Amino acid sequence: MSEKVCIQFYWKTVLVLNLLVVRHVLLAQNLALNKPTINSSVYPYYFSPSSNLLVDGDSNPEFENRHCFSTGDGPGGPNWAVIDLFNQYHADYANLFSRGYCCTDRMDYFLIGLTSVDYFPFGSASNIVRGDYPLCGQYEYKSVTAAWHKLKCNANLISAYRYVILQQPSTGPGLLTVCEMEIYAALNINCKYF
Repeated sequence: MSEKVCIQFYWKTVLVLNLLVVRHVLLAQNLALNKPTINSSVYPYYFSPSSNLLVDGDSNPEFENRHCFSTGDGPGGPNWAVIDLFNQYHADYANLFSRGYCCTDRMDYFLIGLTSVDYFPFGSASNIVRGDYPLCGQYEYKSVTAAWHKLKCNANLISAYRYVILQQPSTGPGLLTVCEMEIYAALNINCKYF
């Protein structure tokens, strides 16, 4: 193969790969945006940092700006939130944005589960037990301040689910705090690569 043909092949390959990336970005839609939520508890504060702030579309990491969610459960407590996506999806990944300047350990090693069980009629009285739901995955690292944390999950699950569960591990410090959560569906459910 001549050098000119190799260069042309290279640039055509680069163009195709770039088009695939653009296609993915354009087709990706945050399924959790402004969807209904419930939570195990809410931190007692002068404003209510309830789970609807998880999906308000604003990842502002400053807690005082009223865009972060926080449970009021102590260490080892339930510390969960559930999002109703309205339809069943094959979840590809979850993005969570951490709080700024303080308390990022509250998001360390978070769990994302998916389920078809409707916990909404029971609200905060729901008994959501770690390990009793299909696990998308557990974040393997400590979280960092004011940053996105991505958890890929499509390789772990073969079914479509309607509800997304965010939960702190039982070893967590309590007061699960997250400033934004996004859920994205797999564009191709047959593609299960990380």
